[in-house]
Amino acid sequence: MQETKDQAMFAEAAEAAKSLAQSENIPPTLWIQVDNVAPGQTYIFPPQAGNLWVYYAWIGTPAERIGVFHQGSGELEPIHVGENNIAVGEGDFLFYELSSPACDWIRLGYQMT
Repeated sequence: MQETKDQAMFAEAAEAAKSLAQSENIPPTLWIQVDNVAPGQTYIFPPQAGNLWVYYAWIGTPAERIGVFHQGSGELEPIHVGENNIAVGEGDFLFYELSSPACDWIRLGYQMT
C-alpha cells in the first residue's frame, strides 16, 4: 500500500516539476523545488543528469524518509547521514519527508558534481 501511495505522490510531484520546467520563465539550469505534495514532503529536481552530491544531518529528530527517487526503476535510494554521492538520471529527484514538519529540523546541502 505504501509503495502505491508513494508512486502516486512521486508522479504528482514529477508532473508539477515538469510543468514548471517547461515554463519560459524558468531557466533550464535552475533547480526546481516542489513543497508539500503531502504535509512535510519536499521534492528537489536537479537541472540535469549526472552525479548528485548530498550532505545530510539532523537536529533532534531525523527525517521520516529521505532519498533519491529514480524515475527509471521506481526505487527510492536512501540518503545517509553525512556525505552521499548518487548518480541521477533525467527526471530523478531528491525527496524528504519530515516526521513533524512544524518542529523538525534537518540540514541538507546538494550540488551536481
